[in-house]
Amino acid sequence: MRKKKTGKLIGLKILLILCALCLSSAFNACRAPDKVSDNPSVIFPVLTPPGRIPDDGTVDPNNPDGGGETPNPDGTANPNNPNGSETPDPDGGGTETPRGQGTGTADDPFRIYNADDLDALRKRENFAANSDTTNHHFYYALQNDVELPGPTDGELSNFTPIEKFYGTLDGGGFAVRNLCIDKTLVLGGDASGDRPAAFILAVERNAEVKNLTVEIGSVAGSAAAAIACENRGKITACTVSPYTSPSAVSGGILGLGASGTCGGIAAKNYGEISDCVNYAPITAPEPIACAGGIAGDTNDIGDDYGAGKILRCVNKGAIECNAAHVGGITGTAGPGAVISRCVNLGTVTDTGSDYVGGIAGFDVTGMFGSATPNAGIIECVSAGNLIAEARPNVGAIVGGTDGPPLSGFSRVVDCYTVSDAEGLETVLRAIGMWDMPAFIIVWQNNTFLI
Repeated sequence: MRKKKTGKLIGLKILLILCALCLSSAFNACRAPDKVSDNPSVIFPVLTPPGRIPDDGTVDPNNPDGGGETPNPDGTANPNNPNGSETPDPDGGGTETPRGQGTGTADDPFRIYNADDLDALRKRENFAANSDTTNHHFYYALQNDVELPGPTDGELSNFTPIEKFYGTLDGGGFAVRNLCIDKTLVLGGDASGDRPAAFILAVERNAEVKNLTVEIGSVAGSAAAAIACENRGKITACTVSPYTSPSAVSGGILGLGASGTCGGIAAKNYGEISDCVNYAPITAPEPIACAGGIAGDTNDIGDDYGAGKILRCVNKGAIECNAAHVGGITGTAGPGAVISRCVNLGTVTDTGSDYVGGIAGFDVTGMFGSATPNAGIIECVSAGNLIAEARPNVGAIVGGTDGPPLSGFSRVVDCYTVSDAEGLETVLRAIGMWDMPAFIIVWQNNTFLI
C-alpha cells in the first residue's frame, strides 16, 4: 500500500510541476519584449519564409539550360520560347522567361537565379501592364542571392527599375545585392523633374513583395527608396541594408527635389509595410518634402485604397535630412494611417527641417474623423538619438500635428522614448508642438523596464 501511495504522490508532483511550467511559459509569452533589437524577430513575430523550390540536379530534357524542375506539360517546344517553357514570350524572342522556368502560378512560380532573370521579370510585368490581359498576377521566387554587376565607367546606375509590379515576389530570404540607381543627373539636374529611383517603381494593389533583402550601393531620386517608390500593395518581412564591398558605391538613399520623398523601404506608402527592417542611411542635404526610416510619406490617396500602414517595423539607419517632415519611421503619417508597434533605433539629425519626430515628423492620422480602425501612432518606441535645434516642432515621438493630441487630429497612444536629445534646451516632449512630456522609461543594460 505504501508503494502505491508513494507512486501516486510522485505522479501528482510531476503533474504540478508540468502545470507550473506551462503557466510560467504562458506568463512569459504575454510579457512585453525585454530588449530593443535591430532583429525584428526579437521584438515581434516575423513571417517564416516558405520553403524554396527544390532542384534535384537533373536536366529536364525539355529545359536543357538547367535549373527548372517543371517539365513541359505536352513535351513540345514553344515556338516563341525555344528554351522549353510553356509560358509565351511577350516579344517572341525566346529570352523573356526566367531561366529557372516555372509557369508563374503560386505552386509553380517563375524561378529567379541571376540579373537576366530579374530583367525578364521586369519585361514580363511591363508587358502585362500594357496589355489587355485581365490576369496580371504572376508569382516569382528567388533561388539564390543575385549580385548585380557594378556600374560601368561613367555610369551611376546598374539596374533598370521594374516599372509596375502586379504579382507576388518571394525572396525566400535571399538578397538582391549592389543595387545602384542614381537619378542625380537625369533631366539636367532639374529639381522639379520626376526622377523616381527604387527596385520597383510601383507595387500595385494586390501585389506583394516578401522575404526579400535588398543591399544598396546608392539610390538617389525624387522618390527614392530601396524597394518601392510607391507601395499600394504589401511589402512584408523585407530587409534593406548597405552593400559592402571594397569597390562598392556607398551612398545610401538620397532624396532629391523640393517635392521629393525618400524612405528605407518605400518613398510613398499607400499600402501595407510589415515586419521590415532598414539599416541603410537616408540623407537629403537640399530641401525635400518627406523623409523616414521606413517610408517618407504614409498617406491615403483615395480610390478606395485606404490609408497606408506600417506594422512591426524597425529602422536602424541614420537619417540626416532637410525636409518639411522627418521621422524615424515615417516623415508624414496622414489621415487614417496606422503606425503600430514600430521601433526607431537610428539617429535622426535635423538639418533645417520643419517638423522632426523620433517616430513621425508630422501626424494627422485622426484628421477628418478618420474611420480607419486603430488609426494613429500606437505602441511605438523611439530609442535613437534625436539631434535638433531647440524649437517647438521637434518631438520624441511626433514633431508636429494640426491639433492637440487625442483631439481628433493626432492619435498617439502608448508610445515610449529613451531617446538622447542633443541640442534641445527644453525637456524633450512627446509631440513637439504641445507641452506634453514624453513617456520616459528606464534603460538599463539594453533592457526596457516597462
